[in-house]
Amino acid sequence: MKVSSVTKPPGCKLIRVDAEIVDSVLVSLSVRGDFFAIPEEGFDRMEARFAGTRVEDLARRFDELAAEEGVEPYGITGEGLAFAVGAAIDGTRI
Repeated sequence: MKVSSVTKPPGCKLIRVDAEIVDSVLVSLSVRGDFFAIPEEGFDRMEARFAGTRVEDLARRFDELAAEEGVEPYGITGEGLAFAVGAAIDGTRI
């Protein structure tokens, strides 16, 4: 199933997600919005590595990948990203 949402999770900037999910597992995830991350290339690598992550594990996986890639996110958190994907699945928006 392909889903998308634009939302402002608590404690985060505006986040837009486009995802493909099969059996509660991310096949692909695109994350855009008003947040930023340093280094930007590290965030791009994180984004590519979300494939295969169970939706319910997304917040934890975000934190793991940020640490592994040495990324400092500003305006986005693992919980916020999970919230945005949940909003996409539920079909809710801002």
